[in-house]
Amino acid sequence: PGEEGGEHVRRVLDLHPSCLVAWGRLDFPFALLQERQRDVERVVFVLSLETELQVRADRVLTDAWHGGYIAARHLLEQGRKRLLLLAHPLSTTADSFRHTLDGQLIQGFRMALDEAGPTVSGEVHFATRDEAETLRQRTALFSRPNGPDAALAAAAVQAVQLLRLLRDLGRRVPEDVAVAGYYDTPWCMQTDPPLTSVSIRAPEIARLAAERLLSTDTETAALRVKPELVVRGSSIVGAAP
Repeated sequence: PGEEGGEHVRRVLDLHPSCLVAWGRLDFPFALLQERQRDVERVVFVLSLETELQVRADRVLTDAWHGGYIAARHLLEQGRKRLLLLAHPLSTTADSFRHTLDGQLIQGFRMALDEAGPTVSGEVHFATRDEAETLRQRTALFSRPNGPDAALAAAAVQAVQLLRLLRDLGRRVPEDVAVAGYYDTPWCMQTDPPLTSVSIRAPEIARLAAERLLSTDTETAALRVKPELVVRGSSIVGAAP
């Protein structure tokens, strides 16, 4: 990220690589790549492409809108009425935010709530850059008399932190609060209870990216991989451990 990341990409382009695979995060130096497009034969962006610049590249992206939607739908299907989405710190303009993974995830989350009707509610809480302040705010949210009875965390680490917070507050998971995470990292199986999580199907993204790198097709491709929900004990009462 930032100037350091831009300098790293510059050094890579100085080598005139045959291909470049990159996560198209908002802090990627897109303008630099646009200027030096001739220095690399093929570019594949994976996971997200958070820019409006016209960069010639293949795209193998995760459908974060669908991920947010299926996670919220799952929580609603468990009879939950008050959903909370825990997002990363908000560090961009509203217009740029809609291109980010969190922005798309929130849109899908809200669509599921809209479809469920007025008997359910949902809100989004953005983390701050201060971990202690984020913990204070989230403790207050879950300490309210009618606090959230379900939560979706935009990353597994936030879900793990939430499980610890709920335990400290004496709230049972999933009986009092159902919890789901995102990315389905290996430690989702190490929590107590095991963590329901959205899998972005990383192996499939990698496979498709490799296919584009090896392709002789002169036209670029834009592919989206739909995530899948991996259901475990943190969101279903009575689930097997």
